[in-house]
Amino acid sequence: MIPEFTNVGNITVIQAALGVTERDYASVESLLSTQKAVYTPTDGAKEAEVRFITPADADAWVIEMYAAKTAYDHYTRMATLTLTGGTQVHSSGKVFIDYIGASSESWLGNLPVAEEISGMEKIGRYHWKLNRYNRFLFIASTIQAGKRLEVEVAEID
Repeated sequence: MIPEFTNVGNITVIQAALGVTERDYASVESLLSTQKAVYTPTDGAKEAEVRFITPADADAWVIEMYAAKTAYDHYTRMATLTLTGGTQVHSSGKVFIDYIGASSESWLGNLPVAEEISGMEKIGRYHWKLNRYNRFLFIASTIQAGKRLEVEVAEID
């Protein structure tokens, strides 16, 4: 189990929301590592939360979130997350996203997906039950040009 926040990828390249024919294993695996972050839960984890780190206050990103039962499964869309950078500084010198707005949420047995919008210059986090899914994909359909979004996940048992 990963109780502390751990980096699962860094996104620097835009990737449009996946069309219905692009959600199969081969299509997702063919995305460049700079276009996606992938979280694979450890044994025993039942819930997870994600937070994001960006270079500057007011940076804007839109993240599309997907899930698959296994590494070779088709992905299903979970939510669209709209992010805004804040002013609380991460140890890297970058800042945490402080606002997370969720839309198009669709998650089995957990509607709506548990969401925490911290705002007010705190750390925004998005929380969900894993429902025994084994892979979670994050892509950015809107990016802050020339910047990198760091994706960190922590698990809850």
